[in-house]
Amino acid sequence: MLAAPTSSVGPAPQVGGENLVDLFLSYTNDLPSPRVFRLWAAIHAIGASGERRVWTQFGRLRLYPNLFVFLVGPPGTGKTVALNPVGEMLRKAQSVTLAPNDITKQGLLDTLYEAARAALIDGRPFDYHFLALHIAELSNFMSQYDAALAGLLTELFDCPPFNEEVKRGHDKGKFIPFPGISMIVGTATQNLGATISDEMWGSGFMARVIMVYSADEVIPLDMFAPVPVNDVIAAELEVALRRVGEMKGEMTWEAPARAALNTFRINQKDGAPLHNRLTHYVTRRWLHLAKLCMIAALADERMVVREADFLLAYSWLLAAEHDMPEIFKDMQTHEDGQIYEEFRSAMFQLHFNNGRGPAPIHISAMYKWLSTRAATHNIDRIIAISMAADLFRRVAGEDDLYMPQGPKGGKNLGVF
Repeated sequence: MLAAPTSSVGPAPQVGGENLVDLFLSYTNDLPSPRVFRLWAAIHAIGASGERRVWTQFGRLRLYPNLFVFLVGPPGTGKTVALNPVGEMLRKAQSVTLAPNDITKQGLLDTLYEAARAALIDGRPFDYHFLALHIAELSNFMSQYDAALAGLLTELFDCPPFNEEVKRGHDKGKFIPFPGISMIVGTATQNLGATISDEMWGSGFMARVIMVYSADEVIPLDMFAPVPVNDVIAAELEVALRRVGEMKGEMTWEAPARAALNTFRINQKDGAPLHNRLTHYVTRRWLHLAKLCMIAALADERMVVREADFLLAYSWLLAAEHDMPEIFKDMQTHEDGQIYEEFRSAMFQLHFNNGRGPAPIHISAMYKWLSTRAATHNIDRIIAISMAADLFRRVAGEDDLYMPQGPKGGKNLGVF
């Protein structure tokens, strides 16, 4: 087995006074896609171009600039629009191998095996396998949560020394030395909720994902107006990405950048996004920020992380985290969305159609309805959340009687 590379090279020159992220945003400025989606498509592309040739050493942990990014929003918000030009640019630059958009677990392994790359670092050959995944829609890649596929993706995110997957039949499997992947996925909010069940939010896979949310619909003033391609920026991007694809070795960190990341690591729960499904993500905030610091340096074609890179990366992360909780407000699964509205609707019908006119609902009727639609251990939790959301109110002086409340913004049918 070949040893992993252990040396670094000096910084490369900057690109025309603008970093690569700025150039990507300029190149895609006229596209009907929110800036935040275009920003993270660019960030991901730069990190993916670093593959396994660029790293930072944290003790015994070697960290690479690869990312898992989910662009999340309602249908029609421009997720695919942001992904397509960046994917096209990566193909032209050939700074990283792109996997097919619709790929199975076995197809992923086969494509990764074929994506062999080689670098010469400090006079020593280094062979590795690396893929970038640009997935337009999560449901096309993972129609339902696949624990085995998620486990494989988690392993490849960590860029292990090797991967050996035993195939069915008589094939002995393929040994893949130094594999790794970087992935960016578009997903409609409701599809994300349908794919990732409650218990899976605590998995290592989702803890490694940076979710970027926008519900903004960018509508052009004139849909018929031509959108010219800036060939000058396109050429500059292609050449610059190719140069990033040639950078290699261990990144160095200037003292202020080191101090800033160390301080953040100790206090990473301060200012973290608040949601029970993000608990495990929060424990890896420092890891995501460290990767983003490396990408900020690569965007300037430098192998040295400066304090300015830390501040830029920190601003990227904070902006994404600010809107992460909005994903769960907009996301509806059967348990987290539909069941509550179905529950309230059914209780309204009972409330008005019991033969005696509008009347309170007894707790036994609520239990009876929920017992046919939810796991027994979840029934008390659903009732408690319904109360907290003001879907029901307890009748004063009565422990077992409840009044259903009207829809938000509508008439309160539970008050007489």
